[in-house]
Amino acid sequence: LLDGDGSVLGHTLLANGQQAHARGRYRDLIRPVFEARAASFILAHNHPSGSPSPSHADIVATKQILRISRALEIDFVDHFIVTQRSVFSMKRAGFL
Repeated sequence: LLDGDGSVLGHTLLANGQQAHARGRYRDLIRPVFEARAASFILAHNHPSGSPSPSHADIVATKQILRISRALEIDFVDHFIVTQRSVFSMKRAGFL
């Protein structure tokens, strides 16, 4: 969660565990942004498999979150996929 200057306001853990994928509602992801009065946010999740490549579901979710955040006038800065050895940026890859 970031303020208007890009400074970190805080973070929120949305899911934890050994799930093959996280299920949830987009409003549960956006709610902490509003509660913190954040101007923007960064999303990150891990791939325990070790491959930082986004899945089809990762790409679809990123695009949907981008549409929602634009409609709500919140800047979705990036979506990172993290492994033990690397980080994949959805923005750098052109998905944002």
